[in-house]
Amino acid sequence: MTDLSDGPGRPIGKVRAGMRVVDAEGEMVGTVTQVTVGDRPAGGGIRPDRETDGWAAGVFGGDAPDLQHHQAERLMAGGYLRVIGTGVHGVDRYVAADQISEVDDPTVFLRVGRDQLMAEH
Repeated sequence: MTDLSDGPGRPIGKVRAGMRVVDAEGEMVGTVTQVTVGDRPAGGGIRPDRETDGWAAGVFGGDAPDLQHHQAERLMAGGYLRVIGTGVHGVDRYVAADQISEVDDPTVFLRVGRDQLMAEH
């Protein structure tokens, strides 16, 4: 199992676009389309410039996900994966870095089920 600390050995550091994502039940969630390592400062917490309203739209661009402020804040602070779902009606989901259990190329294994991931509506 990969170390979940904030150091350079964090599992998210091993993820790249195109990898498949499997949830804790072994079900395919989708394929990674974006990896953002995060901006948590060394002392913990979130960068002060991230505490203003509307920053998520600036960070995520015109494709800002329909997430509540605290959800977006968590993703940006710790890092996240954007995953395009499987099938015709696949939903984009966001995997927080702390939801990654292990990375074994070409697969990202999660420690949570698909229903616990933030979904774009």
